[in-house]
Amino acid sequence: MITQTNISVIKDPDARLMVRVGQGDFAAFDELMSRYQKRVHGLVIQMMGNDVEAEDLVQQVFLRVFSARNTYVPSAQFVTWLFKITRNVALTARHSRARRKNSSWSQQHPLSKDRAQHDQVTSEAGPSEFAERTELLNQLHSAMNRLSEREQNALKLVYFEGKNAHTAATQLGTSAIAVKSLVSRARNKLRNTLRPSA
Repeated sequence: MITQTNISVIKDPDARLMVRVGQGDFAAFDELMSRYQKRVHGLVIQMMGNDVEAEDLVQQVFLRVFSARNTYVPSAQFVTWLFKITRNVALTARHSRARRKNSSWSQQHPLSKDRAQHDQVTSEAGPSEFAERTELLNQLHSAMNRLSEREQNALKLVYFEGKNAHTAATQLGTSAIAVKSLVSRARNKLRNTLRPSA
């Protein structure tokens, strides 16, 4: 485990921030989101062809980043690792969208089902990796669902849409101080829920 003593030897400043996130410094996570949110959003739109699903996918990317905070190893540049996660999330979404289209077409053309099933199997990750991803997403969704509706809305506006507290407050019909309180409370709940058991 990387300690505070040897974190300074990591050359990539963003990797240092990610290590700090794993040590419980959530201001470092805020900084990483501030630096990379627009670039991740742009990459998602580039891969998906539109921005209809972009906000949800960007949210998935940063939830995966946050959930990996305790296992992150700075063996490569942070941006390389982040964009790999982004590509995986976008590719999974594209495959899901294609399967929905294939499913709709297969209902009208039954002979196509075998080919569609083959394409689905070959395009997905191995069973163990798929199970691990599914479990991870289930944990994240479960953690998010434990938040109140106001906490979820505040977190989405500030973290995943990049709104400042004043703009978010206007949309939520409350004060900037209340938004900051909601976000802080939501972060603490997520941290406690996602903290690995001893």
